[in-house]
Amino acid sequence: MPVEAPSTLLKRLLAAAGERQLAPTTLAAYRRAWTQLLAHCAVENLDPASLSRDKAAELHQQLTRKRSASHHLQVKVALSFLNRLLDQSNPFSDCLAPRFRAEATEMQFLVY
Repeated sequence: MPVEAPSTLLKRLLAAAGERQLAPTTLAAYRRAWTQLLAHCAVENLDPASLSRDKAAELHQQLTRKRSASHHLQVKVALSFLNRLLDQSNPFSDCLAPRFRAEATEMQFLVY
């Protein structure tokens, strides 16, 4: 099967996301994650539909470096959406997000 052009794939993703009537901020965040992933794949001449788990973990790390746990989860959901659209297994499913700041939560309980 021929590799789909990144611009065509992005249009398909946006159309599918439009059908789900996502909030504008969510759509913007997903679009950012999809654009970054597709750019990485284009530069490295990779097919987003057939990424290995190791390559997916590497790309996930690049997309989420020095970001919050909630950003990690948001990127993971966007990439899951991409793989559902491609009808492929999700190589990003094993990528771990950092824990939410447990020390902040613990301190919150100690204050009360």
